[in-house]
Amino acid sequence: MRNDLPHKDNLNMARSRVAVAYRRKERDAQEIIEARRDLAVAKLEAYIDKVVAEAPEFTPEQYDKLWVLLKPARENIRCKRLAELDAQSRKKAR
Repeated sequence: MRNDLPHKDNLNMARSRVAVAYRRKERDAQEIIEARRDLAVAKLEAYIDKVVAEAPEFTPEQYDKLWVLLKPARENIRCKRLAELDAQSRKKAR
């Protein structure tokens, strides 16, 4: 029986990436870090999907409360990306 939940495939692929990264003879620390990060996101995605599917419809206030929890992560990503772009432009200017 095929599981039609896309996050399940993502979770299995992420687990596989972590295992492969650790099995390589010449381990790449960055690859392991990225694989573990992707696995954490896949686990979170699967959990959120499960909870939302089982929960009754949220009120607007509840949506806002959940958004407040996720917003700092989005801002953090934006700040990191801007720092990376700034570093790249400084390298080119040299």
